[in-house]
Amino acid sequence: LSNRLLDLQEIQLTVLRTGDLAVTTSILYYTLNGTARSDVGFVYSKGVIRFGKDESRKNIKIRILPDHQTSVDTWLYIMLEVDSGSDPDMMIEPSKVQITIINIVPGASFPDLPMIGSLVQYNNTSTLNYSQSYYDQPLVCITPCDDDHPNITYYHSECNRQQIALELTEYEWEMSR
Repeated sequence: LSNRLLDLQEIQLTVLRTGDLAVTTSILYYTLNGTARSDVGFVYSKGVIRFGKDESRKNIKIRILPDHQTSVDTWLYIMLEVDSGSDPDMMIEPSKVQITIINIVPGASFPDLPMIGSLVQYNNTSTLNYSQSYYDQPLVCITPCDDDHPNITYYHSECNRQQIALELTEYEWEMSR
């Protein structure tokens, strides 16, 4: 399940019934928090799936809430249980289904290259020098969306428009001599 390119509103899950289709039966379902939380990542849902005679397929719908603040994947569970009025020997497999929501902030990109320099220069970013080597010194990476970037006033509106969350941004770079 992915909300990669659109704000996914709802997922539909199909429950298949096998065995003796000549009898009616009911299954209870409900959502359960995983790392996705009810009313934040999805809307809590519960209900009864009723299979009439000769019915083998039913659908349930779960509403997913869009999350533009995180790029971390989250999940929730759908629990299935035998209804009290159904055959107590009926088996439900699986009785717990994990649904993973892949959260990717769509199309976000920094409006300019990051600045990389020595931690010593962090409080005065105007002195960062791209051509200087910083061997044996801790490095910092300052993106155009960082409040400490010297041109933040120029980039601020674009960073906000794209909803770039710096606390979720990871930096990786390699240096060689």
